[in-house]
Formats: sequence, structure tokens, C-alpha cells
Amino acid sequence: KIQKNIAGHVLRLHVIANSDSDDDQKLKIKVRDSILSELQTGLSGISSAAQAKQYVSSKFENIKQSANYTIHGYSYSAKVFIQNRYFPTKTYGDLTFPAGYYDALCVEIGKADGHNWWCVLFPSLCFEDATTATVPKESKEKLKSELTNEEYNSLNKSTTPKTDTANNSKIQIRSG
Repeated sequence: KIQKNIAGHVLRLHVIANSDSDDDQKLKIKVRDSILSELQTGLSGISSAAQAKQYVSSKFENIKQSANYTIHGYSYSAKVFIQNRYFPTKTYGDLTFPAGYYDALCVEIGKADGHNWWCVLFPSLCFEDATTATVPKESKEKLKSELTNEEYNSLNKSTTPKTDTANNSKIQIRSG
């Protein structure tokens, strides 16, 4: 139930490469970058997932042109659409989104048979380098204002109670 409520307040981005070849995987990242560049400024002033979907839908032609401009010189093109898709559990900075179905801007390159890349497009949790990712404060605030405390706290890894293992755990080793 919590996942479904969270899903109603976010819009994800899902980019799928033509294949798993090194060249197609590099191209996927270039397409991702062009799409994020195209959308980030316009999405920054939006305050709800419904508005984000509306904005992204109004930019389909621009998104497709940007993706296809990036793909120029290859024998295939990109398809762009919004679809409700399954996403596995994914962590963005200190927020972990549960597995489940989410609305997503989907960009399929060529045959779309390769590895994919995904993020939360609204509020903006898209990182180029997940190892140094920090969730922008503005994005957290947007998300927090849209969700109940229970929903937001379920995403926030830092609110998970931690056990003081030095004082509270008792280790028992048994052997048969």
C-alpha cells in the first residue's frame, strides 16, 4: 500500500539501450544526458507528479528529437512514451524506493534489448554517478510535502532505527 501511494507522487525515467554492446551502453548514457538536459529546467518549477507527467507529455517531440539527434549516425531511433512499469528496489542517496509499479518516461533505443538505466525524474533524483549521489534538499522537500510522514519515513534510510550492537547483542555460538 505504501509503495502504491509513493508511486502516485513520483515520475521515473527509464532508458533502455539497443543492446549490451559497449557502444550501445555508452550511447544510452549520452541519450540519458540529453533527456535530462532537455527536461531538468522545466521540471524544477513543478510541484506534483501529475504536473510533471503533463509537462513531460507536452515535451515528447522535443525529447524524441533530442534522443534521435544523439543517436544520429546509427541505424535505429528512439521511442518515447509514458508507461506504468515495474521497478526493483532502488536507493538514491539516503532514500530507498520500494520495488513496484511506477509511472515512467520510457525511452527505448532501437530494439531496446540492452541493459537499462533508471532514476526518479520528479522530484529530481537523477544522478550521473551513484557512488557520490546526494539527494538535493529541494527534491527531498518536494517529496516530503507530497507524502505522508509514514510514506516518507519508509523511504528514508537514515530514519531506520539502528541497534547498538556493542551493548544490546548477545552472540551465542552453538555447535552440534
